[in-house]
Amino acid sequence: MGKTETGSWLQAHRAEWGVALFLLAVGVAVYLPVFSAGFIWDDDYHLTGNLHVLAWRGLLDIWGSRAAMYYPLTLTTFWGLHKVVGLHPLPYHLLTLLLHTANAFLVWTLLRELKIPGALLAACLFLVHPVQVESVAWITELKNTQSGFFTLLSFWCLVRSGLLGDHPEADGPVIRPRWYQVGWGFFALALLSKTAVVMLPAVGLIAMLSLERNWRRERLQALLPLFLLSMTAAAWTIWEQRYSSGASGFEWSHSFLERLALAGQVFWFYVGKLLWPFPVMFLYPRWPVGPVTPFSLLPLIGALLLMALPLLLKGDRARFLFLSVASFGLLVFPVLGLFNVYFFRYAYVADHFLYLAAIPLFALVAAALADLGVWFADRLHLPPLRLMLVIGGVACLPLAVGSHRHARTFQNPEALWTAAIAANPDAWMAHNNLALLYQNRGETERAREHYLAALIANPRHYEAMTNLGTLLLSEGRIGEARDLFRRAATLQPENPVHRVNVGYAEQILGNREEAEQHYRAALAERGDFAEGWLKLAVLLEEEQRIAEAIPAYREAFLYMGHPSIEQARYFGSKSEQALKRGKREQARLWLDEVDRLAPGLPEAKALRQYLDANAVVY
Repeated sequence: MGKTETGSWLQAHRAEWGVALFLLAVGVAVYLPVFSAGFIWDDDYHLTGNLHVLAWRGLLDIWGSRAAMYYPLTLTTFWGLHKVVGLHPLPYHLLTLLLHTANAFLVWTLLRELKIPGALLAACLFLVHPVQVESVAWITELKNTQSGFFTLLSFWCLVRSGLLGDHPEADGPVIRPRWYQVGWGFFALALLSKTAVVMLPAVGLIAMLSLERNWRRERLQALLPLFLLSMTAAAWTIWEQRYSSGASGFEWSHSFLERLALAGQVFWFYVGKLLWPFPVMFLYPRWPVGPVTPFSLLPLIGALLLMALPLLLKGDRARFLFLSVASFGLLVFPVLGLFNVYFFRYAYVADHFLYLAAIPLFALVAAALADLGVWFADRLHLPPLRLMLVIGGVACLPLAVGSHRHARTFQNPEALWTAAIAANPDAWMAHNNLALLYQNRGETERAREHYLAALIANPRHYEAMTNLGTLLLSEGRIGEARDLFRRAATLQPENPVHRVNVGYAEQILGNREEAEQHYRAALAERGDFAEGWLKLAVLLEEEQRIAEAIPAYREAFLYMGHPSIEQARYFGSKSEQALKRGKREQARLWLDEVDRLAPGLPEAKALRQYLDANAVVY
């Protein structure tokens, strides 16, 4: 490329570079608190405690097993970054912030490509709005920023391909295949990052309905592969949430009509939250879903009317209004309560559910403000650009300040849960998690206070019952702990933890037969529950039933993933202890297991010689 061509290229792209640097500067200023933030809730599940992410061979598990849940590409990003920077939180926060800034730039690029006014203001709203803080300040929600990045790239490529947008001409190719293929690929990457973006093809169809003037059958047919990909991912996610993540049971037992009523309430909550986000909080109150009446269905009817009314109007503004409102409705559809989502046990709404869904309404608000600015500029004889800067500042500055303040609450788990409780005193999950922090630090009274607060806010909170029961066990209040474990088992009978806890309390109380019954009942339901096998093995060993204890230990170690050599050395130590106590037959049983696991182990050979020679040891 010669100097003249280089200069022309730079001049042509000067606006893009200027906007990109401006958005980056604003993003850094707003989200500055995350640079000193650490890991918080669920980060252990996805990163710091996820063995598949931490281990080198874990990459095979991420892509070849259910370990990746439904976002293998996000876990792959965690895996790769961990291999470079370890578990220092700053690089993960920087990556998320960079992706969020890039997404704001893509919002501007897309809206400008579609010739929608106020594109830069919409991008700024997307960048600084407080509902986006969860997705940026919470490392776990790299799922959102990464999937959002690929989704926006996909949509942009589809627009460039000719599949979407205004095409008044009748000549030329219907679809540019290379742009279409790249867009399809980006959509696949988005789904592999987080399947919440499944509604993109439906949004594409709405865009086609709204923006297309000369319809062609080929464009509709080109959407079909995207829909097939989307429906496959959606079916997998519904199954995963219900049967793998555990989104089933009494906390999701709503009738279809109740779910319809809930959907309308959630829709309007999100509209209100985008228009006025304060107060913003990590855990919003979980309102009750009562008996359905005609009145309780009014919010849903209102939402459907809001999306349908623009169809009765004519003109470009009416079409854009329909595109914005209908796209918002489609993007929030998966999280309206019609399908089971595990997070719904804490609250039916969450800011991070709005990450991409907010864009259509931001575009609508920005376009309206842009039109308003032009109208005022004409009448006041002011430069439109200067007036738009004032309007943009007035609209974005309070949001940016609110986001900066909210980002501070993500510094560490204690700050997060304390802020969540201050904003919503009935946030029972926050009480429980804060109590766990205090209990681990030895502050038992503060822990007890928050466990009780959690159970007052939610009397059916089985985790708080289990955790408080564990605290009572440590204080020797075994009977009270057992009662809490029994209540938890009644509420969540499919979880073997509760039955094993009841058995352990019975074992401490000396009711060994009852303890064994509980252990075996739990294992009958979940044969791969390592803790249950371990508790049973210890009980059997204490009763001198070594021939039964060894298979139980074997199952426990199998599901814990301990290597054979470690198991052999453990059983070897058991054999040595048995010899010290004069239990020669028990020692022989332990040694037989050692030989099975690691034939020829030197320590085991020595012990075997003592036994075979009938030597008296110790």
